[in-house]
Amino acid sequence: MPKGDNPIDAKIDEANAALKDKRTGETRVTIFRRGDRLHLKGTLPPKPHLPKDSPYQQTISLGKQHQASTLHPLLGSLLW
Repeated sequence: MPKGDNPIDAKIDEANAALKDKRTGETRVTIFRRGDRLHLKGTLPPKPHLPKDSPYQQTISLGKQHQASTLHPLLGSLLW
């Protein structure tokens, strides 16, 4: 199924637009799907155990199969 034909894509686009509106400083995050899993990709502060000093791009798997009903509780008050 092409990307635009899946109902979850409209929800992901909506969530990404809301995240873009809430961006502050160097922290930027977007949601995307890879297969049937949701991921976050963004510029985030370094993990405490790494010797990095500045934010860098990271990809985080949410470990969830994508469903339109998954996005709202997953992101909670951050977006809505």
